[in-house]
Amino acid sequence: MTKRTTSPCPQPHDAPRRPRPPRGQLGTTLTELFIGLFIVSLLAAVATPGVASLVRRQNLRSAAEDILYAAGLARSRARTNRRAYGLQVGKTGLKDEFLTLTLRRGTGTSCDTIPSGTVEYTVEYTPTNAQGLAEVAIVARAPSELSSITVFPCFKPDGRMVRSDTGLAFRAPEKGWYAGDVYYELRRINGKVKMGTPLQVRLGYNGTARLTYGSDLSKLQGVN
Repeated sequence: MTKRTTSPCPQPHDAPRRPRPPRGQLGTTLTELFIGLFIVSLLAAVATPGVASLVRRQNLRSAAEDILYAAGLARSRARTNRRAYGLQVGKTGLKDEFLTLTLRRGTGTSCDTIPSGTVEYTVEYTPTNAQGLAEVAIVARAPSELSSITVFPCFKPDGRMVRSDTGLAFRAPEKGWYAGDVYYELRRINGKVKMGTPLQVRLGYNGTARLTYGSDLSKLQGVN
């Protein structure tokens, strides 16, 4: 009877070794690195204008939404606190001034108590503002009563928005438009250079606020 023999299992050191690549093929070559950097730079150059435009649009929308927020806050607190609230958009009432928002609570239910009241919210989109926000200008507003710094939207406890000086509704900017509504048109600005497409905000007589699109801009020239 013959004895069957088996060959021993190969040990790790007995396994065939993988040949090493030639010395010139180790890692990434300098040429490949430069080609990769060139492609990345090219893609960045193509994408940068689009990214910058997106950032500008986002900054403008943030400014418009700040007005919506302040108007909603004024309406809500006027009802809750049974006080008149005033929202001053801009400081001078002139065209192309930088956007500032000041929400002030009156000492009573009458709009004429607002100037001596308490500031509850403020934000600025002016150059070198404290919040580090983008520069945004008010390029138009309507109706023309808003050209006076003493006239601004006053939110009453009953939910209405009226003129701060008379307590009456704002007049319609043009024939066919709703009386009592207020419009602001905003635009990004860099120094004196206006950038991008304007964005409009509408504050309604019933105290509601919303962004508007496609309005006839000629009817928003309440201040020239």
